[in-house]
Amino acid sequence: MDQKRSTEKGLIVSFIAFSCIILFVGIISLISINRTMDSVLLELGQLEQSNNSLFGQAQQLLKRDTFASSIIVASGSLFLILFNFFMTFGGLKFTRKEKATRDRIEKELRSSNEKLSSVIEGTHVGTWVWDIPTGNIEINARWAQIVGYTLEELGSPTIQLFKDFLHPDDLGIVDTQIEELVEGTRDFFEAECRMHHKDGTWVWVLDRGKITKRSESGEPVVMSGTHADITDAKLAKSALEKSESSHRKLVEHMNQGLLVCKVQQDTNNQIVDAIVISMNRRFEQIIQISAENIVGSSVEKIFASDKSEWIALFNDVVVSGKPITIERYSSYLDKQLRISAYSPEPLLFAAIIDDITESRQTQNQLALQKARLETTLLSVGDGVITLDRNGCIEIINNVAQTLTKWHFSEAIGKSYEDIIEFGEDDIIKQSIEQKQSIEAGPMAILIVKSGDTIPIEAIASPIFSSDKSVDGIVLVFRDCTEKRQKQQNILHLSYSDPMTGLKNRRAFEKESLRLNHVRYCPLVLVIADVNNLKLTNDAFGHDAGDTLLQTVADILRKESRETDIVARIGGDEFVLLLPNTDAEHANSIIERINNSISKAKVKDMPISVSLGKSIKLIQTDDMDVVFREAEHEMYRKKIADRPQIRKRIIDQLLISLFEQNKEEQTHSEQVSKLCRMIAEHTGLSEDEVDEIGMAGTMHDIGKIALRPDLFKNENHLHDIEKGDVLRHPEIGYNILSAAPHYGVIAEYVLTHHERWDGTGYPSGLKGTTIPLQGRILALADSYAHMTREKPFGAGFTETEALEHLSGESGTKYDTQLIKLFTQLITDTY
Repeated sequence: MDQKRSTEKGLIVSFIAFSCIILFVGIISLISINRTMDSVLLELGQLEQSNNSLFGQAQQLLKRDTFASSIIVASGSLFLILFNFFMTFGGLKFTRKEKATRDRIEKELRSSNEKLSSVIEGTHVGTWVWDIPTGNIEINARWAQIVGYTLEELGSPTIQLFKDFLHPDDLGIVDTQIEELVEGTRDFFEAECRMHHKDGTWVWVLDRGKITKRSESGEPVVMSGTHADITDAKLAKSALEKSESSHRKLVEHMNQGLLVCKVQQDTNNQIVDAIVISMNRRFEQIIQISAENIVGSSVEKIFASDKSEWIALFNDVVVSGKPITIERYSSYLDKQLRISAYSPEPLLFAAIIDDITESRQTQNQLALQKARLETTLLSVGDGVITLDRNGCIEIINNVAQTLTKWHFSEAIGKSYEDIIEFGEDDIIKQSIEQKQSIEAGPMAILIVKSGDTIPIEAIASPIFSSDKSVDGIVLVFRDCTEKRQKQQNILHLSYSDPMTGLKNRRAFEKESLRLNHVRYCPLVLVIADVNNLKLTNDAFGHDAGDTLLQTVADILRKESRETDIVARIGGDEFVLLLPNTDAEHANSIIERINNSISKAKVKDMPISVSLGKSIKLIQTDDMDVVFREAEHEMYRKKIADRPQIRKRIIDQLLISLFEQNKEEQTHSEQVSKLCRMIAEHTGLSEDEVDEIGMAGTMHDIGKIALRPDLFKNENHLHDIEKGDVLRHPEIGYNILSAAPHYGVIAEYVLTHHERWDGTGYPSGLKGTTIPLQGRILALADSYAHMTREKPFGAGFTETEALEHLSGESGTKYDTQLIKLFTQLITDTY
């Protein structure tokens, strides 16, 4: 506005200055003319004496000229002033008009831009502008949203970023089209491609673009385009193609013949012929001609002399556009046909054709067959009830009488509704209304006379009269109680853990979805992880491990409420869902569980379970997050308690072993004593001496997994039992290595039955590859066994035992250790 006022003031000042200049010039010109006229008049005065008459005429003429000149000069000046005024006014007006025009254009451009932005926003497409020389790309928020990002996350995108998002299989197609567009061989490109979404999936995008700016030399500078998310359309197209394929298969294998023809008309729009477009296999069988010989040809090849009748039928259907169903005999085919004809689109004729020749031939025998049919229905294994067109019972066989509890004398003539009830799933009414066979649903029941319910499988089929009206209904049904029970058992198995009987992971996930509702909040999730399942399996076998899991499952089930969900979701992992439970009540339930577990044992081994909980306070809390929080708490407790738990379990196993066999305890204590004695004279440190002493006490802990009678009678076992006994070093190693406290001695226990010559077990180690502690333990174990009284040992004296050991020096035992041990025993005793 200030600029506009400044412009107007400038124009007015210019107009005034120019007008003053013109007026000044006019005045000067007028003065000059007057002076000229005075000079002329003076000269004429001098001539007055010679010619007065001429002087008078000249004087008058000069006065007129002078006046005229003055008028002309004044008028010209005034004209120039007015002309300048109007030009200035016109320029001012033009300037205002030009300003108004420019404002209008700017307003229209803003409006156009706003409309364009609205259109782009409304179409929900992403836009991109590629500065080709720099490789930079400008995108809108929708472009980023399509791939799951925001503009801020993508930063300053380049053409390489776009290529990184592309599926490798689509990159070549897009690159080719862009190259053709840049080279000028293509005006516009359009490609359907897949782009990698932030969540790891692929989204389908319709990418369109063109060159929108070129340099003066014709080189492309800017390319612009759009991205449209077509994932749903792609999925829909795939589903449509699958549906179309299914329908094609259905048509191809349907029991009725299908014929589709394109009719041909003359100049009067009368149908004169029809060309076969397609037919299915069943129609080929009806006419006994292959489609290869018919498709593309006139229907005359099919109907020959009957062609005119068929053409008339085609005409009626195509012209009226209404479907018809008729029966017609073809003399050429010598068949009675039922034809359901319709026109799916102008000049197109389609017919579903049934060969009813045989059915018509059999109609003459219906009366006889009806009697036979009634006899058959009365004797079949399924329940059969036939109804007339009014729904009254005509036939009820023996099986149906048994199932419904109605005797035929009571049922005949009554409405089916007085005899049987189907609840909401009344398939008889549906069959009458729809004029087709209707099967009962998978959960259908029959409500019988006594009021009891029976699970059934049933089908109701209409009986048609010759005019195609429903003349009655045949109901066939059977008791499927056993089958339904099997189905329920199968369903139960699919949602339950076969070992514990609890719900499985699949059922847990289903229950998690069901309980994800505000009415169940607060919801507590508890994860229970069974400790030392592997230790149990190693020590006692997998049967004991199964017993451990079953025991824990029973405790969790017993200590939970009826509304709680208990599931086994992994090998040793259980989970509880406690709806409408706060932290205080959850802690109470967990405390009950811990108390029960602390009292339970498997194979005299204490049970240990680590528990962690988390609470879903509101519906919007993510169940996955709640699960992870409970899992983290469980693992924290498990890691903190694991060393003490495993040591306590191993100590209890050793106690159980000694309680089962007191002689085993005596033997282990003697071996420990001998090990310490030998180790003290082999240069081992005090800690190592303590370790070998402990190894002597625990060297036979692996026998806890054996039947007590096996290691009491080692010399009288068959091969299989001996094989079990030979595993006790390996079992002992597995047990001891589970606890950090005993991890060092596990290796000694594993090797205490290895031999110096490499023929020992379980690894067949030889010579010094056997750890020194293992060699010491083997020597002490053998000596202790030899000197034990029978029947638990060999009953050797110390001298006999030493002689026996010396005899195996270099084969079973380390020669140097034998010498040292012999000296120690000799000095001691």
